[in-house]
Amino acid sequence: MGPRIWVCSLVISIPVLIIAAQTNNQDYVALQSLQAIWQNTPPNWVGPDPCGAGWDGIRCNNSRVTSITLASMNLTGQLSGDIQELAELQILDLSYNKGLTGSLPSSIGKLKKLARLIVVGCGFSGLIPDTIGSLQQLLSLSLNSNNFIGGIPPSIGSLINLYWLDIADNKLSGTIPVSDGNTPGLDMLVHTKHFHFGQNHLSGEIPPRLFNSNMTLIHVLFESNNLIGNIPSTIGLVQTLEVLRLDRNALSGTVPRNLNSLSLLKELYLSNNKLTGALPNLTGLNSLNYMDLSNNSFTASAVPSWVLTLQSLTTLVMERVQLEGQVPVGLFSLPLLQTVILKNNQLNSTLDIGPSYSNQLQLVDLQNNYISAYAQRVGYNKELILVGNPICQETGQTENYCVIPQPSNSSYSTPPNNCFPTTCGSNQLSSPNCKCAYPYTGTLTFRAPSFSDLGNLSIYTSLQNSMMAQSHQLPVDSVSLSNPTKNLDDYLVLDVGIFPSGLNSFNRSGISGIAFMLSNQTFKPPSGFGPFFFIGDDYGNFAGISPGTHKSTSTGVIIGAAVGGSVLVILVLLAGVYAFRQKRRAERADKQNNPFGTLTFRAPSFSDLGNLSIYTSLQNSMMAQSHQLPVDSVSLSNPTKNLDDYLVLDVGIFPSGLNSFNRSGISGIAFMLSNQTFKPPSGFGPFFFIGDDYGNFAGISPGTHKSTSTGVIIGAAVGGSVLVILVLLAGVYAFRQKRRAERADKQNNPFDKSNGGVPQLKGARFFSFEELKRCTNNFSETNDLGSGGYGKHLSLSPPGISPGTHKSTSTGVIIGAAVGGSVLVILVLLAGVYAFRQKRRAERADKQNNPFDKSNGGVPQLKGARFFSFEELKRCTNNFSETNDLGSGGYGKVYKGTLPSGQLVAIKRAQHGSMQGGLEFKTEIELLSRVHHKNVVSLVGFCFEQVEQMLVYEYIPNGTLKESLSGKSGIRLDWMRRLRITLGAARGIQYLHDHANPPIIHRDIKTNNILLDERLTAKVADFGLSKPMDDSEKGHVTTQVKGTMGYMDPEYYMTQHLTEKSDVYSFGVVMLEMITARSPIEKGKYIVREVKQAMDRTKELYNLHGILDPAIGLNSTAPKSLEKYVDLALRCLEETGFLRPAMREVVKEIENIMELAGLNPNAESASTSASYDEGGKGFDHPYSNESLFDYSGIYPPSKLEPK
Repeated sequence: MGPRIWVCSLVISIPVLIIAAQTNNQDYVALQSLQAIWQNTPPNWVGPDPCGAGWDGIRCNNSRVTSITLASMNLTGQLSGDIQELAELQILDLSYNKGLTGSLPSSIGKLKKLARLIVVGCGFSGLIPDTIGSLQQLLSLSLNSNNFIGGIPPSIGSLINLYWLDIADNKLSGTIPVSDGNTPGLDMLVHTKHFHFGQNHLSGEIPPRLFNSNMTLIHVLFESNNLIGNIPSTIGLVQTLEVLRLDRNALSGTVPRNLNSLSLLKELYLSNNKLTGALPNLTGLNSLNYMDLSNNSFTASAVPSWVLTLQSLTTLVMERVQLEGQVPVGLFSLPLLQTVILKNNQLNSTLDIGPSYSNQLQLVDLQNNYISAYAQRVGYNKELILVGNPICQETGQTENYCVIPQPSNSSYSTPPNNCFPTTCGSNQLSSPNCKCAYPYTGTLTFRAPSFSDLGNLSIYTSLQNSMMAQSHQLPVDSVSLSNPTKNLDDYLVLDVGIFPSGLNSFNRSGISGIAFMLSNQTFKPPSGFGPFFFIGDDYGNFAGISPGTHKSTSTGVIIGAAVGGSVLVILVLLAGVYAFRQKRRAERADKQNNPFGTLTFRAPSFSDLGNLSIYTSLQNSMMAQSHQLPVDSVSLSNPTKNLDDYLVLDVGIFPSGLNSFNRSGISGIAFMLSNQTFKPPSGFGPFFFIGDDYGNFAGISPGTHKSTSTGVIIGAAVGGSVLVILVLLAGVYAFRQKRRAERADKQNNPFDKSNGGVPQLKGARFFSFEELKRCTNNFSETNDLGSGGYGKHLSLSPPGISPGTHKSTSTGVIIGAAVGGSVLVILVLLAGVYAFRQKRRAERADKQNNPFDKSNGGVPQLKGARFFSFEELKRCTNNFSETNDLGSGGYGKVYKGTLPSGQLVAIKRAQHGSMQGGLEFKTEIELLSRVHHKNVVSLVGFCFEQVEQMLVYEYIPNGTLKESLSGKSGIRLDWMRRLRITLGAARGIQYLHDHANPPIIHRDIKTNNILLDERLTAKVADFGLSKPMDDSEKGHVTTQVKGTMGYMDPEYYMTQHLTEKSDVYSFGVVMLEMITARSPIEKGKYIVREVKQAMDRTKELYNLHGILDPAIGLNSTAPKSLEKYVDLALRCLEETGFLRPAMREVVKEIENIMELAGLNPNAESASTSASYDEGGKGFDHPYSNESLFDYSGIYPPSKLEPK
């Protein structure tokens, strides 16, 4: 029984091992505990493999759970303390599940890698655990709209990377904590952008030490609390502040004078406090849109003159602040003014709106003042309210302004999009595109909008368009907005309906993606809407069950049946695969004896390679600078000087603790060496590092790299073996039935020849039945002598042979033959599988070699691009002569050509090592032909012929931006031109991100890939090998990092996770290169680090005079615009992609900077600067010396594959 039990156990365990191999067991157990206490978990949360089976809301990396996003899933229950077991968890979003109650477990502080904790709009209560302060990698903490009580944990001040802190709309009490030397406080959050503390029960004073000049806050929202005391003057030190809400508290004293230094402030709410003294002088707040100082006890005064200087003001609310005198007529001329509310004051005399009032003015409310006359103006027909003034107390007064209008909010609802609404049933609604579906609904609440006219329909259209544009990667068909209202807190509240694309309802993945976009603040509303939050409704109409459920179940059944029926074949195959993998592992282990890579020093100051001390100093330096990496030791060997007099060293870097590095360790070491973070000892000079492939990563489960082809062969063999075994069993059964019939025949005829025939007996002979029948007269009764026992049966077997011997022997022979035959069948089957795979491979090769064959759809019909034969392009380029050679790059050479029409073109001819597959090339040109924008280089045509791949682009005469910045082109770029070029390039990249179909991530933004035409219009080039973004992608995990060192996003380099924010980082580097004219990495110095180290925001030009390009030619208006420019560049260069602006925001900011510099951002080109014609050409650039560019910092094309 022992062997049988062992075999049965093995058969049962094999499918379990196969199915459960992809998810770490610790993570699986933790998810099981959550599932046990939660109701309404997704239906496909079944089976032992959350990662492999694709559980809804669960994302994994290397078998570990890294993300849980379950917003609006109707979950009920509590958050189990077992959440701590998910040690690799980075994102936890449980928003909009009102049934999730109880407290947050203190063990949540053990999730050391958590970056985003989002539980907006749930039912959590109790204290916020102090252990949250242990989450050192936390970027976003969103706990708003729950029922938390108690104080704000001081430990939150330890979250030095925190960007977003939203604890609003809870029941928090106590004071705002600040550090005291022993405990942390919120004043330590110098990198945090958002303090959202409104709608709580916070008390005490606002600590003066809460704010300091190092902070980067943009939103401070303390409204609707119980705060007392003075407004601290230190708030004026936070120069980045854009929104300040201190309304609905009990603050007293005077308003600090230095508030007028907050030049970026857009919204100011100080209403409903106990403020005293004179109205604050807010001269200088040129960005201010919305100001509400109502219901305070300010000293009586006239409408202050500084109000008339606020050119950006849209809304002025100063109710019950003891204003007196006449309303200045100039107030109504502010160009963007929409609403003026000055009711319940002592204003008097005649009201005159004047002839040049703002064309956006919608409401003037002056109720309960002392106005005695109104100078009516022809054409003014907007809402005016003078009820409670002497002018309306005259007998018989019937003017409209003397009647209180009925309170009403805008009844806006998104109209149908050129279609007729459909009548829907079953609780479905008609979308703006007139399709019946189940929308995902909720409310968007904007805490500080800069506008007050809710009847302006264009604001809702812009919001709808923005939501659609930013959800292009989600299954969204349309967005509906309705019922805009202002609530008691002056928040703008909108009902939102988001309709599914394709189906009539969302699946759980779609809901999770939309909710995460809104809860995680990934969505950026149009300018003017200000900070917001979203509360999603429960969604109860999910579309089906994710495909992973049935796939997992049916696959398990099939695998289980196949394994159970053919365990012998599987064991043999697994043994073969195991032996193969062991052989490969041994080969990799042998390979690890080779060097880790080579260090090349381009200009060492010494020549004596026999001086051992130089290598010791280099080893010590490498060890000292890698103390944060898992490095045990460093070995150097084989120092040589190559033909370029470069010092070349083989480097071996050995792991600490384990016997091999994990992927994180390799990424960290490679980044240190490739990004020039490592600084060699003095005398070694500029260097670059070429790393070898590393093939022996630690911590990879044996099944991770199992090849697809091995799986296919195993699957085919197992399936074939099942069939063979079934046939074999059927044959055995038939043979046994045949033998049974033969035995029956033997019993019935013992004298058959097979039993030896009729025996030859002495004195007795054989009688036939007929003979005996005749002898007895047909066995008649008269011949009957009586009856008795019949006698004994005699054995007819030959002497000495047992009855079963022949059966056993023949059965064994037949079974052996059947087994041998089955082996032959299996071999034939495997040969067939191999032949089939070879045939398919040949077919694919044929398709790749001829992607324009009819089977592949033929030559595509492209808009604006055509097919060129090789001979045509050969003639255009004078047989690809050297005189037509414009240069080369990672893709190949570029030639200047002239078409028969006279059009100049640039022809990129791929070198053989960089060619794509034919079908990839066809897809590429179909993509490129759809890209049309004035700031993007256009594709004219292509060639795929005679083993040639060529792309034909429009010819851009003034070369690359890099050439102009270095002085090689002879074009002088002053500050005005550089701004226009920067804007043009930004618009081109924004087009690729937001408007190309499909959207495109460039991956190699740099000044060499920005071209300048004859009017110096910037055109983004070399996006032909970029990454298209699928609708289902929010990011892309690459297997090979591509780009140019110095420009490359460090987050992308480290994680291989590609998003459009990677392009934003590269563009930030370009922006710094624009003002310094220096390469990103020059003589071992990284321009980003150099700028950050030199910056001093308290000094003019941020103290960057020493590294600015002298050719930039700054005038008197430039410093302010340049400072804003540098601020924007550094925002693009944030280490974390989440913190960088989208390109659409970058474009808007550059447009604002241009206006600040006195330029029209909508001018056609950069050549409008007067200096272009006068002295633009032949200019000797101060950085045109070639020696300054000897070290480019570009990683070799063979490793990074730049285009």
